[in-house]
Amino acid sequence: MYEDVSQDYAKKTVTMESHPHLPGPPMASIHPCRHAEVMKKIIETVLEGGGELGVHMYLIIFLKFVQSVIPTIEYDFTQNFTVDQMYEDVSQDYAKKTVTMESHPHLPGPPMASIHPCR
Repeated sequence: MYEDVSQDYAKKTVTMESHPHLPGPPMASIHPCRHAEVMKKIIETVLEGGGELGVHMYLIIFLKFVQSVIPTIEYDFTQNFTVDQMYEDVSQDYAKKTVTMESHPHLPGPPMASIHPCR
């Protein structure tokens, strides 16, 4: 499993441990003791460079940080998708019924999947 972890972090920031509450094989653990410090530094660097970060960007930045530790994880799909392409990932029993693509009510940007709780 360490093959997927950047060697700068293997067996230091990332270790293999048993889950504290679930049985099973060891799993990768990314130690949280410096997450806040790293995130603060990243945000300060952006602000010092004249950039601006909204609260909604925190998770994306955190995932970018995790991706630097485990570079083989691919979840940065910041490319444009058509609505039809997004529906391809939804069970056809729910596409355009329980799951629809809608604009966010408060944020600009492309449509996103909305799961309707009333159906």
